[in-house]
Amino acid sequence: MKSKEIIFNKYDIKGAYHWKDISKNPLRCNSSVKARYNYCIKLLENSLGSLKNKKILDIGCGDGVLSYLLWLKGAKVFGSDPSNTGVEIAINMHQKLNTDVVFECNESYSYFGNDMFDGIVCSDVIEHVQKPDFLLKQIKKQLKINGVGLLSTNLRHTKEPLD
Repeated sequence: MKSKEIIFNKYDIKGAYHWKDISKNPLRCNSSVKARYNYCIKLLENSLGSLKNKKILDIGCGDGVLSYLLWLKGAKVFGSDPSNTGVEIAINMHQKLNTDVVFECNESYSYFGNDMFDGIVCSDVIEHVQKPDFLLKQIKKQLKINGVGLLSTNLRHTKEPLD
């Protein structure tokens, strides 16, 4: 069962904005975003131990920032996002940084393969998907035995998501 997702145009409008969020420049960085990404990584490390050579899928990878931070920890990272522009930004940024992260633009719930990943991270995504129950089933299918799925969502102070 495939289900097309809503494709957001935030990368068409804002460009590589997550890369600015993790910048060391205090006028550009977003400490809240940096802290969320670091906490996701810490939770994965607490569950999986070292991320070195672990296969990690970043669902909703956007412009590739979290994928990059996971790669810095030695993970073999795969990123998937429904936004062509987001994936193009991710690929371009990662080429500049000489990483081996694999990206795909995917508008459905089917990703790289079953029983493939040690960990799957889905950061700030589940609140946007049309069929969250089906997404969770797909995550479970793609995790190895004893694999770890990590989902996070940020706190909203608005009735509806801003994007």
